[in-house]
Amino acid sequence: MKIGKKYFFKNRRSIAFQWTVGILTIIFTQSLLLSVILLSGGVLSRAKENAYQSFGEKTVNRKNYLQGEMINHWSNIDLYAEQISGELTVLGEDAVPSTDEVDTFFEQASPILISMLRASAATDAFVILNDNTVSDTSHSALYFRDYDPLAGDHQNRDLRLLIGPTEIAQRNGAMTGDSWIYGLTLDDSNGAFYQNPYGNAHLSEDASLLGYWSPPFRLSPDGEPAITYSRPLFDQDGRLRGVIGIGVSMQHFSTLLPASELSGKTPLGYTLALRTAPESSICPLGAGNALQSQILTMDEPFVFSKYDKKNGIGSLIDRNAKKPVYACVRQLELYDHNTPFEHEAWYLVGFMEEKDLLNFTYRIAGLLLVSFVISIPLGAIYGILAGRRFTKPIIALVQRVRDSEESETIALGETGFAEIDELAGAIESANRKVMQQRDYDNLTGLCNNRLFKRRVTDLLGSDPKTLGIAAMIMMDLDDFKQVNDTYGHHWGDTYLKTAAWMFEQAYSEDAVVGRRSGDEFHVFLYGAETQDEILARVSKLYETLKEYPLAAPDTASTPIGVSTGLVWCEGFSETCDELLMRADETLYKAKRHKKGSVVVD
Repeated sequence: MKIGKKYFFKNRRSIAFQWTVGILTIIFTQSLLLSVILLSGGVLSRAKENAYQSFGEKTVNRKNYLQGEMINHWSNIDLYAEQISGELTVLGEDAVPSTDEVDTFFEQASPILISMLRASAATDAFVILNDNTVSDTSHSALYFRDYDPLAGDHQNRDLRLLIGPTEIAQRNGAMTGDSWIYGLTLDDSNGAFYQNPYGNAHLSEDASLLGYWSPPFRLSPDGEPAITYSRPLFDQDGRLRGVIGIGVSMQHFSTLLPASELSGKTPLGYTLALRTAPESSICPLGAGNALQSQILTMDEPFVFSKYDKKNGIGSLIDRNAKKPVYACVRQLELYDHNTPFEHEAWYLVGFMEEKDLLNFTYRIAGLLLVSFVISIPLGAIYGILAGRRFTKPIIALVQRVRDSEESETIALGETGFAEIDELAGAIESANRKVMQQRDYDNLTGLCNNRLFKRRVTDLLGSDPKTLGIAAMIMMDLDDFKQVNDTYGHHWGDTYLKTAAWMFEQAYSEDAVVGRRSGDEFHVFLYGAETQDEILARVSKLYETLKEYPLAAPDTASTPIGVSTGLVWCEGFSETCDELLMRADETLYKAKRHKKGSVVVD
């Protein structure tokens, strides 16, 4: 049967015509209504906000890790600075010591300097004297570089002496670098790491308050750029003798900023940036990879449009990128207040292309647009085909219904709106995935910081019977860095996941368990009747850890080591952040006391 224009317009009461018009009306109305509801309900804006939050949290986590390395590891040189200060007595009291005195000092100080380099896990360690042997810009110096700080070669075969007497390298089993020089000559390009801490030494007798983080620079034109931390070096009588410090080569630094951490087909990764004064702009310190070098210019500050102040994310303007690029800027807290260099602000900047950052948002918008645009012609085609194919069967069906008994039922099948139902299901599925990525740690499946704080805050606001006796626990895996260094990051991930599983099993009831960052976890226990009940649960965890040791790749089985800091919840007026801060301080007491211990405050 041929259904043409004449059939439709002269037989408007026919099944084929009404079927087609009905299908078109329903599809058009439902598509329009669904789109309006979703758009007015903020689905796209919420998806965009979730993408921003995920990008921001990844950058914050990487910033916290990097800040911890810079403050707790690389700049933690007090013990070694004091030992080297004790060796300065060989220089005598003269402002300009003799060459023999300097050589003797370097010979005695070099093992200490190497130990400082190993302990800090940095790549560079140096001491520079203010002897001015040639001119105001020339100094006697001892500068070591470790090109592979993770190797830990105790015979020092991985060390290179970049500056200093060659005899020092020979005595310590090291070699001289390709760009070796005997003494250090400073100029405008490389002098800040010495001149800034040295020139501010008169401000305090506490050298740790005068530490200075330098932007990347080269000791020599053909040398490898590095970031340094340096501070004044005083002798036992308080006389200023020079500076001491550590450094990290940019090549090694780049390994701490994995580009793959920021998802996307073209991961741009992270870079460092600096603002030299409160009124100045933020400028990049270098390109972390080849892709970044295409969008960054070292002398030009960052300029943003569409800046989201809440998440610290904005779109870069006037860059060479072929596609829109977003940057997330997070400040590194490297300097204390009222110290000479607090006006210099360091930042970690993460980059993502717009298509990667807003991938879910664009997919949702695309689904809405496609479903709306395509539904009309599909409805027309479907109506016409259905009219051709089912006119007679439907008429026969109507007749059968009329002739059937009242108790008889007829199954008419689907109505043709399944695509819209599937679209709604696809949107819910996409939102569930975004929520999962936002609230849970990708590696362990535990609550991330955001979800953990939200759940604890809800408990703190609950009734006293529900909260009961409660405690905040902060845990740190002992020697986790050694596990990574020994067996690799893949086994380190297994170590973390196993520990997280044990924590979750041990605290499966009346507890909120989360991963803070790296190898740190936090647990909020509640609903107990006594403090002893909570302490017993903590003891049970340690018994479980001993009972189920983890077999390492070298077949050695060892319990997972955990240091714990526990603080009691003192009332409903205390916030989650305050409990976490107290627990963090108690954890560090435990780590300083003895690895694997529990400290209750």
